[in-house]
Amino acid sequence: MKCIEIQSKISDWVDGGPPEGELESHLKVCRACASFHEDVLALKQSSGTLELVDPPSRLWASLQVQLVSEGLIKTQEAKQSFWQRLFPAVLMPNLKPAFGGAILALLLSTTVFYFYSQRGGQEGKVSPEAQVFRELQQAEMHYQKAIEALSEVSKRKIETLDPAMAQILNDNLATMDYYVKECQDAVKSSPDNPLVHRYLLTAYQKKIEIMQSIVNSDVL
Repeated sequence: MKCIEIQSKISDWVDGGPPEGELESHLKVCRACASFHEDVLALKQSSGTLELVDPPSRLWASLQVQLVSEGLIKTQEAKQSFWQRLFPAVLMPNLKPAFGGAILALLLSTTVFYFYSQRGGQEGKVSPEAQVFRELQQAEMHYQKAIEALSEVSKRKIETLDPAMAQILNDNLATMDYYVKECQDAVKSSPDNPLVHRYLLTAYQKKIEIMQSIVNSDVL
């Protein structure tokens, strides 16, 4: 097998898949693939020590009330995780745990920002909901412009990388594009729901983060 095929199988092997003789033999003679295997193994071992942390209940109290009132979650879901309760399956189907953790962290910061930005000074306004939607729409426009600006630059950077790394980054971007499209469809289906707009902002933010890491990294 070629190096790119070997590296594509290393993740499965590290995750507990049966070792292949050709794979083990290749790692003994190919330093590049052996180094790649060591990096993947180190990532797996270090990530295994990380603990899942739920946000404080007081922070999500008002958001949970909104989700329940809109029928997006039920009040009793004993066998579902916090992540599954927060994100309805109809909006985020088959969400990968790693991606989900990143989205959750970004949604947390986004939600905190909007909760606090709407506190104080809003009581005297006739339509605070309209103000929220204007801010959400402006943020969406800024994110779209940033993605457009980074798209071509990140594409050129990926073209300079070795095929294996380029494939990994392109796969990550394709996965991100899928979730952006899911959020965009949710916004089209429920344009008056501020929550789905925040899902979309979070997806945009994560895509920009990935593209910036590609453009700014000197070690890729």
